[in-house]
Amino acid sequence: MRLQHLALVDFRNYAAAEWSPSPGANVLLGSNGAGKTNLLEAIHLVVTGVSPRAGRERDLVRWGREACSVRAQVVRDEFSGALDCQVVWDRQQGKSVRRGGKALTGAGRTAVLGGAVLFSPGDLDLVKGPPSSRRDYLDLAAAKTLPRYRGLLRRYGTALAHRNRLLADAASGRSRHLSLSELQPWTQQLITLGGEVLRHRLWALSGLAAPARAAYARLSDSGEALTLTYVPAAGQAEPETAGMAVHPANPPTTVLPGWAADHPPSPAATAAHLAQAFAERQADELARGLTLVGPHRDELILSIAGAPARVFGSQGEQRSVALSLRLAENVFLRQALQDTPLLLLDDVFSELDARRRMGLLGLLREAGEGHQTFLTGTDLAGVPVEGFAPMALFRVAEGRIAPADGH
Repeated sequence: MRLQHLALVDFRNYAAAEWSPSPGANVLLGSNGAGKTNLLEAIHLVVTGVSPRAGRERDLVRWGREACSVRAQVVRDEFSGALDCQVVWDRQQGKSVRRGGKALTGAGRTAVLGGAVLFSPGDLDLVKGPPSSRRDYLDLAAAKTLPRYRGLLRRYGTALAHRNRLLADAASGRSRHLSLSELQPWTQQLITLGGEVLRHRLWALSGLAAPARAAYARLSDSGEALTLTYVPAAGQAEPETAGMAVHPANPPTTVLPGWAADHPPSPAATAAHLAQAFAERQADELARGLTLVGPHRDELILSIAGAPARVFGSQGEQRSVALSLRLAENVFLRQALQDTPLLLLDDVFSELDARRRMGLLGLLREAGEGHQTFLTGTDLAGVPVEGFAPMALFRVAEGRIAPADGH
């Protein structure tokens, strides 16, 4: 995939800006707060249909304005002509997506064109942060390749909210005694929808585990293996002690009882697993007023030589794990979409020591010829420009993007 032209109107700190990037490496230099990260966010949004940053979509709109627009001309690997794509967010009407001049509806509006992978210093949260950060990682990887998955997550969240409200009201005494017949319809929805969420997450994990392990072996150079463990909260008082590791070097591997990593379980299998877990935790849920079963409480444990990286990993090891997850996402998207993802590196190299910096450069080069890459930094000292060719330098300041002097 190639981004040929980008136009922003009232997006974040950009009142109006247009930019034609290089087909190779694009280095964006500017002071902190100039809008470099916002520019990468706009690229990710127009390509994948979703912002990679947490927060509300209304925050995309420049302060004091009612709507924003991100428009791009892109070329996919298998097509020769450029395609016009636009994402608009309006405070009154929400998001609208157009491709080739036509408005998209349904699942199509969540998968605009294809893949983009964002590397950022905040990725350390994938390792050190709460379980939700790692669940979001799996969910976003799945959603970039399966447009309907975002809708599935929304429906699951709605059913979960209704069920939690019933449980909370009953536990606090705000409502009369809760009958199981009232709870059962929402429980059944969580079984059905949760089974689908589990199946898609495990499918994504089966494509991410091997490249993550391989990338970590190159970045760490320690001989210690990275493993990814999907641990379901279902039926477990302490989720951290459940589940089995994904060992990409020895496929097939069971990630949950009876489910092979290289063969995603059927909806019937995941639904049966959840139904049993709901039955086992029913008394606990009624006492605590909270849904304790389902993918919203699951964990992805990242381990180095069998020890959880979140607890026992050094800062350098944790950063290597986070980079390995992003490199794995790049491999996964390229295989699933049959297209070359855009690589967005937001001030990443300045956080790395010399050895990891060179290791990441080598892995990015080996990921495949032809990647269009976008790198940001406050100055060239934090960007290894010698590792990218061809390369173009741009300055970002006051909501404008311009070629750097002499380039």
